[in-house]
Amino acid sequence: MASSKKSSRLSSARISPALLTVAEKSNYEATSRYGDVKAFLYELKSHSSQMTLHTFGKTTEGRDLLMAVFSDTPIYSPIQALKSQKPIVLLQNNIHAGEVCPKEASMMLMRELVFGDLNALLKQLIILVIPIYNADGNERISDANRLSQIGPEKGVGVRTNALGLDLNRDYMKIEAQETEHLIRDVYVQWSPDVIIDGHTTDGSRHGYDLTYGFPQNPNAYKKLIDFTRDTMLPTVRERIKKDTGIEMFYYADFVDFRHPEKGWATYSHHARYGASYGGLQNRIAILMETYSYVSFKRRIDAAYHFMRECLEFTAQNAKQVKALVREAETDAIQRGTFYDPKKNIIGIEIEKIAFEKPVTVIGYEIKEKKNSDGSISYLPTNKKKLYTAPYFGKYRITRGVARPFAYLIPKAEHRLIKKLKLHGIAAEQLLSDFTATVEYFKVQDIKVSEQCFQGHREVTISVERVPIERTFHAGDFIVPMNQPSSHVAAGLLEPDSDDSLAHWNYFDNYLTGKLRYEKDFIVEYEYNLIDLPRTREIYEKLIEKNPALNEEEKQAEKMKFFLTAVGYENEFVNQIPVFRLIEQKAYSAVVVC
Repeated sequence: MASSKKSSRLSSARISPALLTVAEKSNYEATSRYGDVKAFLYELKSHSSQMTLHTFGKTTEGRDLLMAVFSDTPIYSPIQALKSQKPIVLLQNNIHAGEVCPKEASMMLMRELVFGDLNALLKQLIILVIPIYNADGNERISDANRLSQIGPEKGVGVRTNALGLDLNRDYMKIEAQETEHLIRDVYVQWSPDVIIDGHTTDGSRHGYDLTYGFPQNPNAYKKLIDFTRDTMLPTVRERIKKDTGIEMFYYADFVDFRHPEKGWATYSHHARYGASYGGLQNRIAILMETYSYVSFKRRIDAAYHFMRECLEFTAQNAKQVKALVREAETDAIQRGTFYDPKKNIIGIEIEKIAFEKPVTVIGYEIKEKKNSDGSISYLPTNKKKLYTAPYFGKYRITRGVARPFAYLIPKAEHRLIKKLKLHGIAAEQLLSDFTATVEYFKVQDIKVSEQCFQGHREVTISVERVPIERTFHAGDFIVPMNQPSSHVAAGLLEPDSDDSLAHWNYFDNYLTGKLRYEKDFIVEYEYNLIDLPRTREIYEKLIEKNPALNEEEKQAEKMKFFLTAVGYENEFVNQIPVFRLIEQKAYSAVVVC
């Protein structure tokens, strides 16, 4: 492997034993536990006036969530960091506690920030480092965990937190205590411009020590996605290859491992994942995936160089990075000031397609073996081979809806406002009655998944957006869309969006009729009317013998009638208690604290 001054690190002979990582001390046979990381941070802090150590909450089991902050002028609070006007970079590691090499690499990197040549970056950047995010999962170390990767031999932690939740599926719904602290107390409070989220992949066999991703949800600001994907990441890759010889590429898997030339396809656009969520929050958010099938040491080296080069790129392009993030925020705000069904839309249905140009991917030759029964077996080899393949990493909106001026929510829904505030989304409360043209969500169809995922049976809802004039009252909530986090607000509140709160069962209590009852519900209660003469008389007059109703209207009224009769009716039964403001109109309100 080539070497250069840039790729050099402090030699272990020059490092205090207290500042060697567990990986280094064990000859890369073990990874650090929570106590090891805490002791390392405490020791490192004692050597530096440019480092401050922060807690940003506790895990489910009560461990402190630790974050180190580095700057030439020590930073004690988020407001101080924001006032500095420097780019703020967050290195976030160990969200999956079986994927431990970024954790170890981040500690080596912090050591270089204090003692090594990386210290010069602190004049240009504020660097936040969370070495161990999923601390509870990390403590469940076993040598039986994650045998789909090479080492460390003495074991690693588990993927989920102590409650069995995958924190990298939780960014939108925010159910884990750890996620709540990360989003509210780091993403919103510190407002990092660049976020690097460290993982280890065990997907397809390929020739890269590390692969990387970018914000993939097309509702994010296009210039931000393009810059991350087409400028920053290729530059980082080329510099690392030149300086170290380490090969890196876009994160994906082969569409068909038997025929790699069929395609190189990345993961989904869903904002439940960190990188795409970061994009919706107007941030340069990067997925970092080291490669399971190389040694633990090689993975640590790859993660170290990737994080290091991203920091150096950001420092060298500080003005451009800062300007782009602010431009993305400004665009999100501006899009909340006008209504245009053609030019200002929210993507509801999104598809993955191939880029116009194929890519060259490092894979391995595959041997075919013809079996005696005529079938073919595919045998792996260790001989690398270049494949030209379509790169399925582009996302486009196939169905969109006009972005509203705001969303209106009934005063009873305090829980919804609390959820929005965790994401940094501002809400107001009406001080007087407000009448305006809005759209309500008319629920047309609901499908509930048979399998449970992340503790949920996911709900797919089909709705029609129907315009009406409606009066809202003092105390009802309004969520304006002329604010930076409006992309996230739309993703949560549009019920047919695929990471919405409706999708995650948030409105099931209103959808009693749609979710609980089949058509036989009506048939059975019509049958029972023989024992309820007064009810039958009212029913026939209002519905069955009402000439003003067509058959479709009768079915809707029947469901409503019987739900009321058995006590399930409320104002929003079989509806979503959220309304889209499509008329620009002044109102009197106060911001919710």
